[in-house]
Amino acid sequence: MKKQQQEYYEIAWYSISELFLDTELKGLELKFIAKQLLQTPFTESELNEILIYDVAPVCYGNLLATTGVWEGFDKEWLFSEIQNNKSKNQKIFRLKCKLIKCFYGSALQSQWTIVLEKLRNLRSDCSIP
Repeated sequence: MKKQQQEYYEIAWYSISELFLDTELKGLELKFIAKQLLQTPFTESELNEILIYDVAPVCYGNLLATTGVWEGFDKEWLFSEIQNNKSKNQKIFRLKCKLIKCFYGSALQSQWTIVLEKLRNLRSDCSIP
């Protein structure tokens, strides 16, 4: 992976990981996540893939913990764990990711929908001359 592309992934990984923090995110926080994602070239479809197959398998347990991380995940740890998962058997791993979604899907869906909506609005604002 080229350095620029790696930087885009790291922005997306860390921004999306904020959805898994042990805190309720509101409008401003969700808009901040969207603004961070605006810095990347990823489509909504690609961002959904990043959520499901990169970030969620590493972070979903925080939503299940009684006292989870609430200030932010350690970037070095997060990026390392995501890279480690990419070296696994992808057929089995992707199936596991779909199963994991049962644990976090409903909790995150409304926030993720808002983030994507805010991202769409930001992108359309940027395209207006």
